[in-house]
Amino acid sequence: MLERCEADYVGIMTNRKGVLGMQMQFTDEQEMMRKMVRDFAQKEVAPAVERMEREDRFPRELIDRMGELGLMGVPIPESYGGSGMDYISYIIAIHEL
Repeated sequence: MLERCEADYVGIMTNRKGVLGMQMQFTDEQEMMRKMVRDFAQKEVAPAVERMEREDRFPRELIDRMGELGLMGVPIPESYGGSGMDYISYIIAIHEL
């Protein structure tokens, strides 16, 4: 049996003994975040991994690019210079990178 909780994107699966697991359904904004970060990781980060490993550093240009994409402050309110997104979007970004 699948019971819905307050958030639209989380389904809680239960039986008589309690919670069995969760089923995530991302919002459109979260799916856009996932796609954007995945594309960035594949096109810009992956090609630099060998160099990063060899030099034992993360290139400043990738950090700057992550800032341009809004990845340096995903859950921080816009009033403080962040992207103002939720923590699920933050986790998605971390996972994709």
